Amino acid sequence: MVDSNTLMSFDADKYIEIQKKKILDKVEKSGRLYLEIEWDVVKNVQAAEIIKNFPPDMTKRIFHEMNDKFDIFFCVNADDIVKDTNFVMQDVSYAEYLETRLMVIERNFGVKPVIVINNIDISNMFDLVLNFERKFQKKQYRVFERYKISAYPFNIIAMLGEKGFGGDDHIPVFKNLVLVMWANSNCGKFSTCIGQICLDHEIGIKSWYAKFSVLPVYDLPLDHPANLAYQEDIKKHGLTLELDEKYKQKYGKDFVITSKDQECFEILQKLEKHTDISFGYDCAGEFIV
Repeated sequence: MVDSNTLMSFDADKYIEIQKKKILDKVEKSGRLYLEIEWDVVKNVQAAEIIKNFPPDMTKRIFHEMNDKFDIFFCVNADDIVKDTNFVMQDVSYAEYLETRLMVIERNFGVKPVIVINNIDISNMFDLVLNFERKFQKKQYRVFERYKISAYPFNIIAMLGEKGFGGDDHIPVFKNLVLVMWANSNCGKFSTCIGQICLDHEIGIKSWYAKFSVLPVYDLPLDHPANLAYQEDIKKHGLTLELDEKYKQKYGKDFVITSKDQECFEILQKLEKHTDISFGYDCAGEFIV
């Protein structure tokens, strides 16, 4: 974290060491940790614009030094495959866009990502998804499928059933830390994490969820310029910043989270009530790295 006294004299080396220690401590505690990466792991452009002296490649530098300790899941939304969604230039297909991002990740971390296709609707898109899978399998990528869940994330019973996580591929991993990244927004990173945790639990593997995010700066006030700038940016996604009241009650300190963080915490709580899985979190701030 970055406090208000050091924000303007950001110490990158200190930040890297603190974050590495926090991540490895969580891995040691959890047994297996699915770590959702909120920001583009290769280049933190927005954070560099908001926090003075913050290196754009900060997140990459943190994980590059740990590349013998993690696997990578790269999440894709099946809807984008079907629509051939264009995120860059008009003459670049969605598959070409993804391949470029996958190669950048592999080049920067020395780890070949596993592709996780989320939100598959087998009733009307399976052939297109299958063709997509084959294309990347020929390039030596492991590809796994996760399916559309009715009323996700509000229908916990459906999520836990055979037409929920029980019908998804259980993705094999080989390291105790799994970085869960995205191709673009709404790719199912959180769903992938909690689905894997539930499937791990069924075969006796203890695993946890956590989230790595540079912004907001959690121990700065809501009205601090860094958080105000971030608040303005996330408005376009329908998100807001708020104080974690449960964190305040437990630790006596303010902790800034997004409305999405709070929603994720509430889903974890509901999963605990309907299973014997224990995440060990009493507030959203506790799963933030």
